[in-house]
Amino acid sequence: MTRYIRYQEADSDGVHRYGRVQDGASGPVVQELERAPWDLPDGSPPDEPGEIDRTHPLDSVRLLAPCEPSKVIAVGRNFRSHLGSRPGSAGLPAALRRRRRATTSSVSRPGTT
Repeated sequence: MTRYIRYQEADSDGVHRYGRVQDGASGPVVQELERAPWDLPDGSPPDEPGEIDRTHPLDSVRLLAPCEPSKVIAVGRNFRSHLGSRPGSAGLPAALRRRRRATTSSVSRPGTT
């Protein structure tokens, strides 16, 4: 299974990049990609993003959240009081109950603790 990641190099100035994790001779490496896998240039058909001739050991990069949110949705603490007695007003929508992990928190790699 292909594993795509969004990452930052340790010595970068906040620039994020996308990459594909591959097995290397001395452990997992990140093969840098020219773009995010889901970014399609000007309505082109889906294809694999091209690889840039740069790799980094996986241990040397900082993993980031998979994507940058395009908007932030907030709900006030008094949300339920505005619902009143309308049918189907069970509370917060399921999508709002899930919490997004902050990009400054650590990201666990599968198989590690």
